[in-house]
Amino acid sequence: MQSPTHLEEQPGHRLALWIFLLVLPLYAALAVGVHSPNLIWDEGRYLEGAIKLSEQNFEPDEHRGFVNGPGYPLFLLPFVKMGAPLLAARIANAVLMALAAMVLCITIRPLAGKVWAAVAALGLALHPLLLRVVPYVMTEPLTLLTLTLFAWSSSNLLRGSSRSWLWIGIGTLSLAWLILTRVIFGYVVIVMIPVSLTLLVIIRPWRELLRNLLAVYVGSLLLCLPYLSYTFEKTGQFPCWSTNSGELLYWLTSTHEGETGSWFSPQDVESLPHLQRNHGEFYDRVMALPFMEREAAFKQAAKANLEANPKGVLYNWFCNIPRLAFGFPRSFIAETPLTFIIVIASGPLVLLSLASLLLTLRHWRDTDPTALMLGLMALVYIGGSTLAPAQPRYLVMIFPLLWIVSAASLKRYLSLRW
Repeated sequence: MQSPTHLEEQPGHRLALWIFLLVLPLYAALAVGVHSPNLIWDEGRYLEGAIKLSEQNFEPDEHRGFVNGPGYPLFLLPFVKMGAPLLAARIANAVLMALAAMVLCITIRPLAGKVWAAVAALGLALHPLLLRVVPYVMTEPLTLLTLTLFAWSSSNLLRGSSRSWLWIGIGTLSLAWLILTRVIFGYVVIVMIPVSLTLLVIIRPWRELLRNLLAVYVGSLLLCLPYLSYTFEKTGQFPCWSTNSGELLYWLTSTHEGETGSWFSPQDVESLPHLQRNHGEFYDRVMALPFMEREAAFKQAAKANLEANPKGVLYNWFCNIPRLAFGFPRSFIAETPLTFIIVIASGPLVLLSLASLLLTLRHWRDTDPTALMLGLMALVYIGGSTLAPAQPRYLVMIFPLLWIVSAASLKRYLSLRW
């Protein structure tokens, strides 16, 4: 169950440093090259969150409610307090991305060797979706860094490395920050706790390893309690990670002609005739409500959609699977060359992940603990992501887990020779 000793003795820090030095200038140059004073995508919301934190104004927006956790605004807080230019925050994302690639390299090196480590780190860093998004003030680089730090600590715990208290501490802090950055991981951790408890009973040789990992899961949720206590105070729901799940469920269950479960913004509903015809009156009414009443109205409408056309909702769910991996099909939107690029960039890792899953199931009695536990976490995340309108950038967020599982499993069960 343990990785080869000669690999464990070679952490490959020199290779990881080279990865860092290659990735950092690439993303810094991209940030400078695409920079403009105009905010795009979700940049305004994250910067607004950081400004509210700097003013100690924790009141949720009455219109939006709790859309994202405070993890990324907390990272942006020093830039806001210092009055740093927007470009500084965008270049900071380059540092986060380079660190994420470096940590992924360090994690895979003792599990599968330097070739897999280099391929995985560069494969992650050069993914076209990340090249497109990371140069802006978006959560992807912080998500990837906190996830790789968690995976690194988990790998050391599951390989029985010494100083378990240190790895538990790193894993707990990084996982908590990951949850507060991408709140879906809060639900993932809640599911992983009973899964780990079950395995702890079934696989006796892993008991100490799984107890350490359970300490990370529980500790991360405890660190999130202040945020959950605050959302409970404002919503009366516990645990309440965000208040926009109703809107996501509404679009996933909408089965009007031409719709396949894609998400649309209120601006889309207002401007596109086919959406205005089917959703305009409903949106005009619910978007004027306070965020908790709006959330309840969306959930009620989603339930009605499911009861009215369960087969159509099931079809939308099936469409979510290729949409999560490759970005298609999209309702009312013709495919672009970007879709082909995503298929080329993500396809090999998707195939490698499927192959590693089959090998792990075939050799389940001799499964590597790191591959199994991180693989289960990835499956829980993927399953949860298909319950809302999916996008390929959501799958890219767990590419570090998929690279680790694929490298560890294929290195363990396959031998390639010329």
